[in-house]
Amino acid sequence: MDSILWNFLPDWVQQGAVILLILSYLAGHFVSLTPSPAPNTVWGKIYGWVEVFGAIYGKAKDEGIPVPEKPTVESLMAEIAQLRSTLTTPVSDPQPNPQQANLSQSLGVANPPGSV
Repeated sequence: MDSILWNFLPDWVQQGAVILLILSYLAGHFVSLTPSPAPNTVWGKIYGWVEVFGAIYGKAKDEGIPVPEKPTVESLMAEIAQLRSTLTTPVSDPQPNPQQANLSQSLGVANPPGSV
């Protein structure tokens, strides 16, 4: 610690500044590696001060867009089975729409679209 910037300060101040920098560095890493607790608890309030001391403030720790989990083989096979069952069910004939019949009669259309 023989730097010109530190020479005018007493040794205990120099050592205290270095210790504070190291603690701030460690607090920043601790905060970045742990999930934030609920802010209304005692630990949440202490954690908030640790975040400030570790220079983690504002939106520095906001979570981004969650990454979806990778699908498993079982979930993909279940989805395929569900798609196959929907594709193999027969489609029923649509029921005639009475409103369409009334409209075609009122317009004088002999064969409205969709009717035989």
